[in-house]
Amino acid sequence: MEAVQSIAPARPQRTAEAVPAALAASRVIESWHALKTKTAVLLNRPQREADWLPKLEGLCLAVREMTTQVPDASLYMLLQTSLRDAVGYSARHALFCAVVSQLCAERMDLPAAEADALFRAAITMNVAMSIQQDQLALQSTGLSNEQRRVIDEHPAAGVAILREVGVSDPLWLAIVRWHHQPSE
Repeated sequence: MEAVQSIAPARPQRTAEAVPAALAASRVIESWHALKTKTAVLLNRPQREADWLPKLEGLCLAVREMTTQVPDASLYMLLQTSLRDAVGYSARHALFCAVVSQLCAERMDLPAAEADALFRAAITMNVAMSIQQDQLALQSTGLSNEQRRVIDEHPAAGVAILREVGVSDPLWLAIVRWHHQPSE
């Protein structure tokens, strides 16, 4: 009993400030899970959605708002979940790249048009292989020749898909097309 009494004072007490902070943290977690789900749906079905581009714009707005409001928590959530869970890898990777691109663009004072193109490209760069990317994240064997071909061709295929759904921004398309090429 004496040991319990000596430990009890060291235990942190929930204060009025801690409760709203805990609620806010759970809302951040729920929000990022919802954004991941929306991202997965959009990346997996771009040609089947008549209003895909407006839905993508809504997603981009929501991701930007979350990143602006809670940048550290956003990075933490996306990194932490990627270490624990390979399911939904493609959507999480897209979101992580978008968050990093937004934070870097702000830090580098990129012009708005360049920052927007970079952000949108980060979310859509793997649109041509989102489903395969999720499968590869769970795979424990090496790549087959067919998988290697899909990986090699996905930047160009992604540009074709984006054009088909109405994307015309040349910088956005160029970033997607060349996102696996080393800079010169």
